[in-house]
Amino acid sequence: MFIYLLTIHTFQLSLFQISACISQVYYSEDRPGVSNLMDIHSGLTGLSHKEIESLTSGTDTGQYKLMLADIVNEHLSPIRAKISELRNNKDYVCSVLTKGKENATEIACKNLDEIKKVIGLK
Repeated sequence: MFIYLLTIHTFQLSLFQISACISQVYYSEDRPGVSNLMDIHSGLTGLSHKEIESLTSGTDTGQYKLMLADIVNEHLSPIRAKISELRNNKDYVCSVLTKGKENATEIACKNLDEIKKVIGLK
C-alpha cells in the first residue's frame, strides 16, 4: 500500500514539474534537471548538447521528457529482451552458474593452498 501511494505521489510530482517547466530545452548549470536529462540523452545517442538543443528546438521540457523516455526505452529494449530470454531458459542459466561456481572453486582452492604454504600450514 505504501509503495503504491509513493508511486502515485511521485507521478503527480513529475506531472507538476513538467507543467511548471514549460520552456525551451537548453543546457545550463542553472537548470540542473534539464541538463541532467540532456547528459543522459547525449550518453545514449552520442549527440552533443548543441545537437540536442537543435533537435529539440521548439520543444518544451515536458515534450522533451517524453521524447527522452522513448530514447531510453529504445536503448533498454535489447537488454529487456535478453532478460526475458534468460528468464525463459532457466536450464541454461543454471548451467552457466554451475560452471562459474566450479571455476571459482578451482581457483579458490589453488589460492588457499598457496596461502597455507606461505603461512606454514602445509
